[in-house]
Amino acid sequence: MSNLLQEIEAQISGAKTATAKQNVGVVREIGDGVAKIEGLTDTMLNEMLDFGNGRHRPRAEPRRN
Repeated sequence: MSNLLQEIEAQISGAKTATAKQNVGVVREIGDGVAKIEGLTDTMLNEMLDFGNGRHRPRAEPRRN
């Protein structure tokens, strides 16, 4: 039993953890080239956002929770 415990403790102490901050939002509405998005706390009004496919859209109406 103690060997199992020592093995588990060794695995836990050798575990590598990494964190990465991501700013994720939700697209609530799209129309006339404007996307209404909520949840992106690091953006500003009328900021151009990259949706990951190379297309950029101005952010016209941020919503805060």
